[in-house]
Amino acid sequence: HTRYWRDWSSDVCSSDLKEFYKKYYRPDRATLFLIGDIDIEEAVQYAQAQFKDIKAEGSVERREFPTLIPELETHRSKIYEDITNPQYCFYWAIPGTKSSDELTVSVLESILGYGQAGRLHRILVDEKKIATSVSVAAVKFMEAGVFLVLLEPHKGNEAECEAVVREEIENIIKNGVHADEIERIAKNVNRSFFETLQDYNKFSYSWINSYSSTGDEMRIFKRVNEFYDVSSDAIK
Repeated sequence: HTRYWRDWSSDVCSSDLKEFYKKYYRPDRATLFLIGDIDIEEAVQYAQAQFKDIKAEGSVERREFPTLIPELETHRSKIYEDITNPQYCFYWAIPGTKSSDELTVSVLESILGYGQAGRLHRILVDEKKIATSVSVAAVKFMEAGVFLVLLEPHKGNEAECEAVVREEIENIIKNGVHADEIERIAKNVNRSFFETLQDYNKFSYSWINSYSSTGDEMRIFKRVNEFYDVSSDAIK
């Protein structure tokens, strides 16, 4: 990627950078974070006094992001390469962070692949010993995302690993999950959120994602408690 960066940057001049800055780095597109032991009313008044007279230059058209409808189809990709340890990846299209199903996807991600406590790791690595590693990730953007199951099977066990992944997902679709699993995940999310609150940079990044997706400045706080309300039927 460094080579392409050098090729592109060699064609950029100072006027391009200034024009880009004027177009996008505008007060009407900015978000101000006030963090610490402060008086909210006093801080808001101070911020308004400092920034209200800064005017935006020109206007920027904000186009609506196109609605993405996931294709309910199976896609199989094969990449042939001379490798020693093959890796398998299963992937599905999922709703994005704007969707009300976003919480359900997060719960399913934890049930199938929350480290060594995840179902797939327990079955494939600990019990059957047919895979070296398993990881599950729900990569979510605002409009859509992708649900990934990544595993490294032992040589000769590729087909069995694939069968286990499909069987476990079908089992959840048919039978749902236990309430104890959901409660464990909700507690882990709460603990993780409190850790995030201690890291201002991490919290600011999480808040921006939440607010950009929902338009609710308090959504990031409401979301934590709603994990307890996710039902087995919703996951099915």
